[in-house]
Amino acid sequence: MLVIVAPHLPCLYGKTSNLKAVQAAHTAKTPRVGGIGIFLSIVVAICLDPETLPVGTPALLLPGGLFLLSGLLEDFGVEVRPQVRLFMAVAASLLAILVLDIWLPHANIPFVDAQLYLPFIGVPLTLLVTVGVVNSFNLIDGVNGLSSFTAICAALALAKISAVAGQPDLAAFAMIFAGAVCGFFVINYPFGRLFLGDGGAYILGFFLTWIGILLLFAAPDVSAWAVLLTMCWPVCDTLFTIIRRARRGQSTMAPDRLHAHQLVMRSITICIYGCSSRHISNPMTTVILAPFIAMPPLTGILLWKQPLASFLATLVFFGLYVGSYQMLARYTLNRSRDPKLKRRIVT
Repeated sequence: MLVIVAPHLPCLYGKTSNLKAVQAAHTAKTPRVGGIGIFLSIVVAICLDPETLPVGTPALLLPGGLFLLSGLLEDFGVEVRPQVRLFMAVAASLLAILVLDIWLPHANIPFVDAQLYLPFIGVPLTLLVTVGVVNSFNLIDGVNGLSSFTAICAALALAKISAVAGQPDLAAFAMIFAGAVCGFFVINYPFGRLFLGDGGAYILGFFLTWIGILLLFAAPDVSAWAVLLTMCWPVCDTLFTIIRRARRGQSTMAPDRLHAHQLVMRSITICIYGCSSRHISNPMTTVILAPFIAMPPLTGILLWKQPLASFLATLVFFGLYVGSYQMLARYTLNRSRDPKLKRRIVT
């Protein structure tokens, strides 16, 4: 429906200048309101069958809607400073904590878990986790299908862990969320007829984070590191981006074209299809990265009850991400004829 009505509502396309943004990976104006469809699908599912869902699930719609709104402002072309969006994200996360009256119950970190029951420790850590994951999904939303495929893998993994941990209601909610994202995925991939936009990416991170927190609250035996593994790719990408930019003295909020998916797309363009093949290299990037994205969630399922093993697995996957990124960057540097790209990678 959004694809049909979008041509008649120019505001749904956002800023026309987004095609020239530093991080842009598309060549045609496209509606950036996929998050609306995902959010409405979740609302309808909750209204149709609220009895089979976790207690308090409807309460997530209010902070989730606030997250969606904070992203839609930018998607509709309203200039919103990063600090303002960060404030709105924190406010939405705090609202979720207030309406549910829970926060991160444990992190499987010695000495930390014993203090998480204290609001002045547990609440800030929960805000940090929620805002971090939400923004991480926005950072990887650069090529067709990548962010939504990552969210589907995470949701299915959380559903499986919830089921084996004796939480069928949470498993049902995770499956509903996965189905809603699948509906967007078939429109977005491979041709990019509809984009998530910032609002959609925020919705993905928000609901996945709170499914994970609700799972940890309801099933204390579940490892927090196993839950993190379900969202490992965007988290690794964000952490490494912060480290990479900090080492170069750059703002952590400044966009660039040096994320892993952008380097993969650039490598495909340079080495295989040529510079006029973005319509091919864009969806091909998701195909190439799909196994790397799916592996950590599968590991999280296997290690759902083993905190130490899942922690070590998280470290291994982060190390593999960093090592693979550096190899990819060197390869792209050697094959690229773009002096600007070489300067960005080297400096």
